[in-house]
Amino acid sequence: MPDPELLQATGVYFALGCDSFTLPEALSDNAYVMAMNITCKGGVPRTRPGSRSIVTYPKGRLQGCTLFNPASGIPQILAAVDGSIYVANYPFTSYALIPSLQFSSISPMIAWMPCQQSTDYDASGNLLTLDTPVPLLIIQDGNTRAAVWDGSTGRHLNPTISAKSPGYLPTSTNTVPGYDETPVGLWMVWSNNRLWVSCHNKIQASDMGNPIKFTETQYLAEARAFYIPDECTGMTESADQSGVWAFTATTGTFLQSSVQDRTLWENTLNFSSTILKSVGCVAPRSITKQWGELWWYSAKGLINMDAAVIMNQSSVINVRDLEMAAVKQNVSYDLGTIAACEWENILVQSVPNGDRFNTYTMVLDQVPFENATPAWSSYWTGWRPVEWCKGTLDGMERVFFVSADYDGNNRLWEANLESKTDNGVAIPCWLQTKDYLFSSRDWKKFKYAELELMDIFGDVSIGVAVGGLRGAYQTILSKEIKADIGQVYPDSEYGPEPGDHVFAGSKPQTRVIKTNDTPAPSECNNEPVESDSRAGFTDKAFSLLIMWAGDMALRAYRLFAYLDPQGYEGTCETQEESPRLLSDDGCAVLDVFCEEDPLPSFTASSTFSAVDPATALPVSYTANTQSSISQDDADRRARDAARVCVETQIGGVQ
Repeated sequence: MPDPELLQATGVYFALGCDSFTLPEALSDNAYVMAMNITCKGGVPRTRPGSRSIVTYPKGRLQGCTLFNPASGIPQILAAVDGSIYVANYPFTSYALIPSLQFSSISPMIAWMPCQQSTDYDASGNLLTLDTPVPLLIIQDGNTRAAVWDGSTGRHLNPTISAKSPGYLPTSTNTVPGYDETPVGLWMVWSNNRLWVSCHNKIQASDMGNPIKFTETQYLAEARAFYIPDECTGMTESADQSGVWAFTATTGTFLQSSVQDRTLWENTLNFSSTILKSVGCVAPRSITKQWGELWWYSAKGLINMDAAVIMNQSSVINVRDLEMAAVKQNVSYDLGTIAACEWENILVQSVPNGDRFNTYTMVLDQVPFENATPAWSSYWTGWRPVEWCKGTLDGMERVFFVSADYDGNNRLWEANLESKTDNGVAIPCWLQTKDYLFSSRDWKKFKYAELELMDIFGDVSIGVAVGGLRGAYQTILSKEIKADIGQVYPDSEYGPEPGDHVFAGSKPQTRVIKTNDTPAPSECNNEPVESDSRAGFTDKAFSLLIMWAGDMALRAYRLFAYLDPQGYEGTCETQEESPRLLSDDGCAVLDVFCEEDPLPSFTASSTFSAVDPATALPVSYTANTQSSISQDDADRRARDAARVCVETQIGGVQ
């Protein structure tokens, strides 16, 4: 029979996503505080899409990557390490060095811009229109001469000729062969049939239809360049393709590239105008376009064009990532490495959290459910993306990135895979719920929690911890779930004949699981630091930390508690004496330092060996993993990681 004195709170349909900016007890029941490695489509938190590493580049400074479609029709991914450029043809499982291209090894970033060349000059300097436009990729690093790549050949370009340049002709009115090519710069954009190049605070535009020629200013009476207020920190085409945005750290300047006749530029009102005078861009690779809206990272946080215009007209700071405060509070002071991408309804921003590399990737879902406002799903981990790129391959939009991984290797990865694993290894996830007051601020005793799980596929390890407004979380459940995939009875016959079993695959499963009933406080919560009573299971509000590794979704959860009656009367407060400390994890220290961890830590090491059939040599790898859920979880992920690593080396897994 239901207990009339039992209090309960329910969390379900989490379409509002995470919000670590708002007080946890003030959140809607459709929101949660923070999460890791999940998506929240349809208001259902589930394990994020998987990823796989494709190739490993040489070690060194990883400077970026891009996806390029040359005239051959075979897509390529180019990556830069220590100034060397490597190209991989689809399906990108091997790469080659481009020996004719070499950039500076000290340049932090390489910039790429795909263009379409439709015009050229003959030997006499006459303008020609090409029968078929040629796709070209222009490459810059801010220090070295620009380079052009057409998919098979590449070379460095010769910038504008001067009186000191070889071959200079004082009376020449046309181009000198081999010169007046793309100037040295960094950030670029191809807009309205011209290449716009930034060099410090100078912006230059190429000839019409030719990204490698900058000769028009020799015979037109207009300025050779436009100047913005400070160093250019990124460029992009406007959402409506009418012009170019050139950012500094604090401003945004708009140039009307849609005015294609260069002779009209001087007489066009506000052809170049600094429109955003208080909002700039600090991360060139954070600039992305989604659904006709520009997004980028400013010094204040993630912003879009609509919000930037409002901020430029008022004192309101309307950044779009306040809900990710838990991630932002630990980001590096140098935000210049932030890298962005978008696909489907997803917008990601990889940020340097606790590291100079981009360890956390914040995920914004523009449509978590029908007619909804955008919601932050979680942050994703497992890699350190340097630059993202995407393209349509075999009729599908596919997403890639290069990562300076934790083991010191530079790798090309593919993201957004249907498999819910990273290189075949289960993805660790967690979700922190809001604080539940059970409709009053009276004291309560926690009893237990119930979780409704869905879409369980394969082996899943799950753990649950509970925490109050005081103290640390402590584990109250650890469980291994088996939801086998495919056939598990090897002695059964399968086939189309009568009497044969029909193999129909396997269906994702559901579970309803409960935690321990009225557990005792852990050692971590054993000292009364924040009040006269111990923390743990007596408090005014409670929240759950739900952890899992594997393919699973969370349909709903419930928390149960009893009132802990205390008299409504004043008291005589006593003075507090030191030492009285909470560790960073919330463990209490009153007289003796607490060496306990709030959550258990399980470690595992596994070695896998196999013989490479190509060389007949043994290949071995030892993987080390850590888990806060269970020893089984740590063991399973270590075994899978070691096996997949060896199979990848010998060609068994791509």
